[in-house]
Amino acid sequence: MFHHRMEPWQGTFTRRMPAPAGQRVLLIDGDAEYRGRLARALTEEGYRVAAAETWQQVLGELTGHEPPDAVVLASELQCGGVRDLLSQVLAHDPDLTVLLSAPHGGFWSDFSSWGADEYVIKSSDADELKRKLARALARRAAPGRAA
Repeated sequence: MFHHRMEPWQGTFTRRMPAPAGQRVLLIDGDAEYRGRLARALTEEGYRVAAAETWQQVLGELTGHEPPDAVVLASELQCGGVRDLLSQVLAHDPDLTVLLSAPHGGFWSDFSSWGADEYVIKSSDADELKRKLARALARRAAPGRAA
């Protein structure tokens, strides 16, 4: 029987990464339907989820008694420019894990220069977002990483 030896990088796109217990995610998106679907998907994955669509709601979540461990920020918002909102979010917590979400590729040519950890194309399938969120949170929690 032939056994294929997998390289360390193979299978990373299909492997399910467990949600860290107790991780809280803030979804910032102006599309209530998408926000609701994503909130359900992340809750089923084990995350605790809060949602916001206005700057006042975002600020309340960031400064509340239980701030988020990660933020998923959409490209089309009712509460202002994404770059401005992202800089304000990171001003509250520069170590916050941030995923940028857009309806198409190429919206951000270099999302990391904005301070984001990951970029994901909006989709009705939340699997890619869940994978990238788990990966970004795991990187933040890795030993030896400066807090």
